[in-house]
Amino acid sequence: MFPGLFYVKVVFSMDDATVFMLRKGQTSISNLLLENYTDLGLNDGEFLLLLMLMKFDQQKEDVDLEALSKMMGKTDAEIGTLLNNLIVKKVVELRTVIDASGRQRDCYDLSFLYEKLVQIVKNQLRTRSQKQETATKEQVFDSFQKEFGRPLSSIELEEIRCWMEEDGYSPEIILLALKEAVLSQAYNFKYIDRILISWEKQNVHSAMDVQRVKDQREEKKTNRKKKKGNANRPKIPLSHWSGVDKDA
Repeated sequence: MFPGLFYVKVVFSMDDATVFMLRKGQTSISNLLLENYTDLGLNDGEFLLLLMLMKFDQQKEDVDLEALSKMMGKTDAEIGTLLNNLIVKKVVELRTVIDASGRQRDCYDLSFLYEKLVQIVKNQLRTRSQKQETATKEQVFDSFQKEFGRPLSSIELEEIRCWMEEDGYSPEIILLALKEAVLSQAYNFKYIDRILISWEKQNVHSAMDVQRVKDQREEKKTNRKKKKGNANRPKIPLSHWSGVDKDA
């Protein structure tokens, strides 16, 4: 060491490092954003800058362009270009606000970003639903061809399509009507159509509803048989049961 000079060796314990890390905080990033930022039309540089803006937003800090340049290793001009790109692509919005002290300052509003993410979710769910619907339609067509033992004609395919898309019958209820027709040995589209119309009038929309209608029908049959049996039963005077002859 040089004479007259001294140094202080600073040793950070693990606890100090932990406290420092906790004080720096964390930035929460949606997995949806990580997986779909290219669908927002962003390149890697724009995406990284967006993450930096999210950091400032979540920590309630003003955006520091100088700090951004340092963290991203870019010039102020490059940062300005990236910011402008995010604004043009309607991912962020530059707004002027007045703080508590009455001072005007610029801030970057991320509302557009979250609206776009919500739209991405809706589009993905719609696409998934359409794929499932297409698969279900194919299942209905395959079931008819299997039960009929032959390929369906174009007219028959159109009839099934009309049941689903125009009449609003679910694939489940159509397959149940097909099952009823098969059990009755009625391989006939008109017969199936009559079943569907009848069920619609009876508010049948599921397998449980079909079973309910069957149970009601069986109950009516049982009641009719009981009434018929009672009607055919010979009438026996009550006096015979009591052992007393009413003429005695």
